[in-house]
Amino acid sequence: MAVPSLGSTIPIRSCQVWLRFLYGLGGLGVALASSSLALRTIALWNNNKIVRALASTILLGHISFLTFALTQVRGPQNTESNTCNPSQTEKNIDNFLVTTCTDMMFLIILLTAVWRNRKSSGLWKGVLWVAGLTFGELPAIILIALNLNDPMNLLLQPYFASVMAICATRMYRDLCEYARPLDKAPVLSFDVSPMKSGPQPLPRPITSMRMNP
Repeated sequence: MAVPSLGSTIPIRSCQVWLRFLYGLGGLGVALASSSLALRTIALWNNNKIVRALASTILLGHISFLTFALTQVRGPQNTESNTCNPSQTEKNIDNFLVTTCTDMMFLIILLTAVWRNRKSSGLWKGVLWVAGLTFGELPAIILIALNLNDPMNLLLQPYFASVMAICATRMYRDLCEYARPLDKAPVLSFDVSPMKSGPQPLPRPITSMRMNP
């Protein structure tokens, strides 16, 4: 990932701003996906106080680490190509490992909730999306662990972002359907029966009642 510079006279600290802005957007997407996992977990446990506190703690810890990792972004300016190239990309493995551990903890809590309510088949969809999101991070982790070079370390990050966006969106939609299923939604009905032929009965007149003084 190379960020075009606005000019060859921009100092190196401007590259830091650009890279931290881009990494911040990526971290925001990861944090929102983790928030979807937390909401799904709390919903399946029927807003249990203990689970709510546990999920909130896990989520806040994850967001705190992403914020700290954002301050460690480095990327000098390449004067030849006039771009800002991120360096020390092998340190991104910490972000992926923490994200994977966070997703695994949510997955374990979700599996426990589904096992308690295993008669409800619709709950397994959420677990499948969480599992897909968790194990979808493994290829990117393996490639960064090999640490071939900076471009190879960043190669699968767009793939990870796509998997995260798809799974998080599907979890949100399933959560909405779980909260308000279609069979409980209000439905408007209209009487479309054909009108009977022939004379129709006249309406009965309304007689007024006189009150005795």
